[in-house]
Amino acid sequence: MSLKASLSAPPTAAVPAARLHVSWNQAKPIRSSIPRPRYSRTSTKCHSEWVHGGQRSAPISRLVATAAADPASAPTSNGASAAPSAATDYIANLLVRCPDAKGVVASLSQLLYGMNCNIVSSDQFSDLDENQFYQRISLQYGDMLVGAGNTAILEKGIAEVAARFNMDWRICYKQQKKRVAIMVSKMDHCLYDLMIRHEAGELDCDIPIIISNWPNLAPVAAKFGLDFRCLPLDPKVPGAKAAQEAQLEALLEEMGIDVIVLARYMQIFSEDFAQRNWRRTISEQALFPCDSFSLAPSMCFNPKCVCPT
Repeated sequence: MSLKASLSAPPTAAVPAARLHVSWNQAKPIRSSIPRPRYSRTSTKCHSEWVHGGQRSAPISRLVATAAADPASAPTSNGASAAPSAATDYIANLLVRCPDAKGVVASLSQLLYGMNCNIVSSDQFSDLDENQFYQRISLQYGDMLVGAGNTAILEKGIAEVAARFNMDWRICYKQQKKRVAIMVSKMDHCLYDLMIRHEAGELDCDIPIIISNWPNLAPVAAKFGLDFRCLPLDPKVPGAKAAQEAQLEALLEEMGIDVIVLARYMQIFSEDFAQRNWRRTISEQALFPCDSFSLAPSMCFNPKCVCPT
């Protein structure tokens, strides 16, 4: 039959509905574990700003199984869930960097699929000038075959893939809040901004301490009930910067700090300090928008990168 004839031909009889209906409990659809990535690049010289996508809802079959196992988590009449499911409770961000090569995305996706993790979003970028590949994966691990609490097994699998591709990687779990130290000098507007966001729940982290080279903002810290430490620095004294930075690192270690936020801290770190701490340091202006639970450990791997990641 020609194309013209086929277009003009009358529609065939409808297939009975009984033949089209397949129960979600019976169907086993083949679903790609790699969602279509969305890119938001701000620089071509280094990897882009990685924007977290929205979370996909769990498959209907999973919701049915969850409701059967735990009636309290079944959706209510208005569509809301009485209790969050394990799939939405357990979220992690995986950040990788490695030499650009074939099979990196496939290997990571196969690993996560094999462990019954669900990829919520995936953003990637290849720096052709440096031959570097960057990827950020947001995943749900609540339904892992080995149990959501056995993240060490998940990390072991990632480490094995990383060894094959000479990969740097880091994973952050939403349930594990970051401990943040805020560094300030004399100006208070950035500190107030962070404090208000923290109280409003927009900055979801623990802030055990505020550190400054001046005592001026101690009343602000007291207003929000936070510990304030002043580490004065006289640049005219030889060796003063090295001594102050040694005190700073000792304090960060003592407080178990994961992330350093510079909120108008008007000092330039020494090269040695910067090399040891650049991975966990970020400016206040670069914090938003981001997923608050990831913060600096999910920022750019490249210390020369100036894009607001």
